[in-house]
Amino acid sequence: MSAINSATTIIAMDKKVYSSANNSLLKQFPFAKKKIHIFSEITIKHKNVKDPHGSGSYKTHEQVIQQIQKAINKNYKEILRW
Repeated sequence: MSAINSATTIIAMDKKVYSSANNSLLKQFPFAKKKIHIFSEITIKHKNVKDPHGSGSYKTHEQVIQQIQKAINKNYKEILRW
């Protein structure tokens, strides 16, 4: 069984991975649409999380980690309901 089939919830970190890229989760796995969510659903004002990849900045990575931790800590119950 594939990871997609066995997962109860799949979280994409940004819109590109979620739906806009040619190889996005929704395009690759349309049958799993109900269990695929975008992380911004649980962030303040539904803001996307900045992808720090390639920034070369420790500070940027640290800020993104803190943003993710804060959103999860505040909204983990919502994630569990997904």
